[in-house]
Amino acid sequence: MIGKISKGQGFSPTLNYVMQKDGAQPLGGNVAGQSPAEIASEMQTIAQQNQRCAKPVLHVSLSVPPGQRLTDDQWRQAADRWMREMKIDPDRHQHVIVRHTDAQHDHIHIVINRVNSQTLAVASDQNDRRRSMTAVRQIEKELGLSAVSDSEKGRRAAMRQAIFESTRESKGDFNRFAAALQKRGIDVKLNQASTSKVTGISYQQPGQAPVKGSDLGKSYGWAGLSARLQKSADFAAAQQARAIKKLLPGRRLLPIPRLSIISLVKSLTR
Repeated sequence: MIGKISKGQGFSPTLNYVMQKDGAQPLGGNVAGQSPAEIASEMQTIAQQNQRCAKPVLHVSLSVPPGQRLTDDQWRQAADRWMREMKIDPDRHQHVIVRHTDAQHDHIHIVINRVNSQTLAVASDQNDRRRSMTAVRQIEKELGLSAVSDSEKGRRAAMRQAIFESTRESKGDFNRFAAALQKRGIDVKLNQASTSKVTGISYQQPGQAPVKGSDLGKSYGWAGLSARLQKSADFAAAQQARAIKKLLPGRRLLPIPRLSIISLVKSLTR
C-alpha cells in the first residue's frame, strides 16, 4: 500500500476533485453535507475558528498495487486505522472518504479538517510523512496486504533517473524530452481537462501500468517537470551566450530568447 498526504488552504478545490471525478464513490465520513459545496462550508465553519491554522485541509490518498483490490468495508477500516495511527480522532475531525474506481490501481481519498471540531486544536503535522508510512505498514498487516516490493521501488527509482537524464538532454524542449525518454523505453502521456489545460503527466513502460508523475515525487509531476525544463532551457541559453561571446570578443550581446518551454507551458495551461 502507498500513502500520500498533502495540506492546503481551501476545502472546495480538493472536495470538488475528490467527489466529482468520474468513478467517485463515497464510502463514509462524519459530515452532514452531501455536495462538495455543502461539505466545504461545513468544514470551513470549524476551521475559521482557529486563525492560527493556515492550512486546515489534509488530503490523503491510500492505494494498493495493480492486481490487488479491497472491499468497501476494508477501505473504511484502512481509513479509520490511518487516522487513528496519525492521532487524528475520526469522531472529532470532520472527514469524508471517497473511493475512485477509474484507475488501474484501487485507491481511496480522505479529506480531513485538521481543526478538531470540539477543542479547535490542530492535528500535528510533525514528521507526518514518516508517521504515515508507519500507519500504512500497520494497515498492511491488519488487512493481509503485500507491501510495495523492492522491485517496484527499484523500477520507480530507475524511472526517476531516466526522467532526470532526459530533462538534461532536452535543453528545455518538451518534444526532445519525450523523445529522449522514449529511447529509454518510457512513454509520456499528458492528462488534459475538457478545457485542454494540462492537469498532469504520467509515464509508462511496456507491459506496465502507467505511473502518475506525482506518484514519483513532486518534481516529476507536470508543474515540477515544467520547472525542470525551464531550468534546462535557461542553462542551454547561458551556454549558447558564452559560446557566442567567445566568438565575438568585446561585443555586447543582446538577450537570447528563452527556448520553447515557456511558450509550451503558457499554451497548455491557459
